[in-house]
Amino acid sequence: MSIKYSPFSVAREEYSGSEENLFRRSVENALILAYSEIISAVSGMSGEASPAAKKTSMLSEPAFIKFSMGTATGDISAFSYTLLDDETAPAWLTTLLITNKAQRILLDSTNLEILTELGIQDNSDNIATNTSAIATNVTAITTEATTRGTADTTLQTNIVVEAGTRAGADIVLAGDIATNVTAITTNATNIGTNDTDIAANTSAIATNTAAIAVLVDNEPVPNWLINGDFQVGQNGSSWTAPADGTYTLDQWVVLTASAGAVNVAKETTSIPANCRGGISVTQASGKGNVKWGLFQVIDNQRSVGQSSHDFSFSIDFAGTGTLTDFKVHIIAWKAPGVADVPTMDPISSWNAAQVNPTLAANWEYITDGSLTITGTGTFVTYKLEDFTTPASVLNIGVLIVTNDSSFAAGAEVFMSKANLVPGAKATRFQSLSYELTLMECERFFRSTFPIGVVPAQNAGVDGALNVVSDYALGSNAFGEDQSAQYYWKFQSPMVKSPTITTYNPLHSNSNWDPQVSGSAVELLGGALRTNAYGVLIFGGPEETTQDLYAIHVTADARF
Repeated sequence: MSIKYSPFSVAREEYSGSEENLFRRSVENALILAYSEIISAVSGMSGEASPAAKKTSMLSEPAFIKFSMGTATGDISAFSYTLLDDETAPAWLTTLLITNKAQRILLDSTNLEILTELGIQDNSDNIATNTSAIATNVTAITTEATTRGTADTTLQTNIVVEAGTRAGADIVLAGDIATNVTAITTNATNIGTNDTDIAANTSAIATNTAAIAVLVDNEPVPNWLINGDFQVGQNGSSWTAPADGTYTLDQWVVLTASAGAVNVAKETTSIPANCRGGISVTQASGKGNVKWGLFQVIDNQRSVGQSSHDFSFSIDFAGTGTLTDFKVHIIAWKAPGVADVPTMDPISSWNAAQVNPTLAANWEYITDGSLTITGTGTFVTYKLEDFTTPASVLNIGVLIVTNDSSFAAGAEVFMSKANLVPGAKATRFQSLSYELTLMECERFFRSTFPIGVVPAQNAGVDGALNVVSDYALGSNAFGEDQSAQYYWKFQSPMVKSPTITTYNPLHSNSNWDPQVSGSAVELLGGALRTNAYGVLIFGGPEETTQDLYAIHVTADARF
């Protein structure tokens, strides 16, 4: 509805003919009246109220059109109005609202000059601006909604894609987890298997290490002792009450604190496994508690260069009776410049029971009784390992002595496999053949007597040297008359030039004995050109007839 200003006192013709037109006319008349009064007030005498004040006064007058808001706020159809004739406003009335207290005039007009004149702000521009802004906002909201919708759609799509991707990843991850669990289980099984294998390998290594140790121990090393299993006895097989310092089985000397303290014999029955012999020593009758020992010296050819060298010793030992305690000493001969001439009794004082003997001059202990042997009824291997020889050693000796505080006559001990080897381990005893052992022994002593026969006069012709005399020999190069001579070449060189002793095979003297029946002439025996390689045995005086002669000889290079 458009309410326009009309300057006429009478309504236009287009206003007649309807209730609406009549209402418009009434409004116009009221506005004209209000306008006229405002103009009069403004143009009146000085002191009248301002148009704004007049407007306020007029709007409060009952002559003006009064409208009352219905109970439903904002519902135009519920507005009522009051004119001078108290007519009721029609339902079609929609207007702009001019507010003064509780009264309202509703107008809808694009021609509001009169309202401006009354001082009422025209809000049409604002309305238009707001309407435009609202439209812009609506457009923006629509655009935003569209954008948001598109974004939401994109986001939803992305969520779906992401969900699918995540779901696929979860499926793959679940598969990977399952695979990893299987792999972990497999690895755990493999670890268990490996642990078992490691344990088995560790056990095998330990077994192999033990086996290697056994092999090392069993790997024979050349024995520096000669006749360590006592199998060779060139000059006898038993000795009853031998004197102190007597050689018994080859290279072994018996030492006694009192003459006749023991009886010594070659042992062939009570011996350990895998050896060829042994030695037995029995405490002689009436010789209880008398100390004794066995002793061997190693020659300088083997000992030289062994200064400050590691060695180990072992021996198999068994005993019966009260001889149950022995000690093994390794000793060194250190007399300056006199190698291979050691005193063969290295003990100057035996001392009290269970006290180490005092050694003779130029002998010193390398090991001071470190190995104690306890005699039992069965053979036991005893070891003294990783000891060091002193500097400037000339000869090394092994000394085995009693250490019991009390032992009776008749007590017996058995020994075998005496073994002295270089190095930190006492390795397995290497039993040489009899022939090789004999050759080693013959470097120190050799005899024409049968093995085991004690050299003596009138002991028989077996093994003796034999020669046919020749009266034409005349005097030898040394001016002695001779009828017989024989060069005894040693099978192997001796350790030094030996001492030669001759024995008559059939008589108690040292002469050559005639072997032809009826001949009674003997030739005096003698030795010439003796050295480590052989000796020339001759006989004289010059004999006028030929005959067969025999003689026994020993060559002794022992210390």
